[in-house]
Amino acid sequence: MVDLSYIYFSDNNLGSEGLYIFMNQQGYHFVYSERGTEITHKVTDNLFEISFWTIRALISDIESDLLKKNIGKVKNQRHYIFEQRLRLLELVREDYRKVGSTY
Repeated sequence: MVDLSYIYFSDNNLGSEGLYIFMNQQGYHFVYSERGTEITHKVTDNLFEISFWTIRALISDIESDLLKKNIGKVKNQRHYIFEQRLRLLELVREDYRKVGSTY
C-alpha cells in the first residue's frame, strides 16, 4: 500500500519532512524534504515532467514493498527493482515507461 500522508500540495509547511508538489509563478515544483532539509528541489514548466516525477516517487514505495515480498526469489536486486519500476510505469502510461527506462 502506498502511504500518501507525506505528500503536500502547497509550500505552506516546506520545512517539514515530506514530498511537496505545488505551482507558483516560477513553475511546477517537486520538493523532497528530509529532517527539515531539502534533498531535492526541481522546477519545471512541463506538466508531463512534474507528473512523471510524482508518479516515479509513488512507485518507489511500491518497488520496495515488492522487493521485500520477493527477497528470497530475487538474485539481482537492482535489476529486479528496475524491471518492476518499468512495469509499474507502463501500467500508468507507456510514455512514462519510456522516460523511466532512461531515467
